[in-house]
Amino acid sequence: MSHLRSHHGTGLIPRASGAAVAALKARAAMWEAPLVEDEAGLSLLIWGAELRLTRQADALRIDLLAPEDRLVGILRDSATEILAEAGVEVAWDDVDAGALAPGLALLRVAGVSRPVPGFLRVRLAGPQAGQFAQGGYHFRLLLPPAGRAAIWPRVAASGRTVWPDGAITRMLAETRGTASAVLCCDAADLGALADDPRVTRCDDLMAALVAMPDPAGGHVWFAADAARARAARSHLLARGLTKTQFTAAAYWSRAEA
Repeated sequence: MSHLRSHHGTGLIPRASGAAVAALKARAAMWEAPLVEDEAGLSLLIWGAELRLTRQADALRIDLLAPEDRLVGILRDSATEILAEAGVEVAWDDVDAGALAPGLALLRVAGVSRPVPGFLRVRLAGPQAGQFAQGGYHFRLLLPPAGRAAIWPRVAASGRTVWPDGAITRMLAETRGTASAVLCCDAADLGALADDPRVTRCDDLMAALVAMPDPAGGHVWFAADAARARAARSHLLARGLTKTQFTAAAYWSRAEA
């Protein structure tokens, strides 16, 4: 194994699945990522890492090879989502359930200075600070709402990252132009969104999607469990929307709910 891909993760799809191969091929085409296929299986190359599917007698083995553990976790998260959307579940080995999301580090603010007007320099310190000095120039700060203890995104047993509630409020706040949101939840769970005129509550998310008019130049963003994400994708494609006009994301599977 190359030293550039010295970190790895493994998983197994119990039954050899053509759906898994098709899903990875489709995503490779969408990402315009190199894909190598031979009799043994296929490899998807992305982010300096490799996702390798190997055919076995009655199963598919998945190997994730990357130059650092952070990329292994990110690739596992993405692979789990891609395959769940195709109805394929992966039994991952050695998932650190409950760990912080891949790439997330808890650091201490060591100092803040203003070298020039309009620019702040933030110095961070901590055991994981070194991972941000490996060729990258940016990082993102996750700031919890005022008055609430921090709830960090963490890894589920499935390999997916579970994000805290509140991702919808921020998306609406940052959306430019006209937007509307339909949420399938209890009325009590709307919180501050109950006062937002752009937000409607429903009991059946798929029924709301079917009743929705065409986006007319906009973008449709749909997120639910894997089964409904697949149904939403099929429905939107059947309506004539292209893959660039919508996102149908599987945030969980029924088994995880």
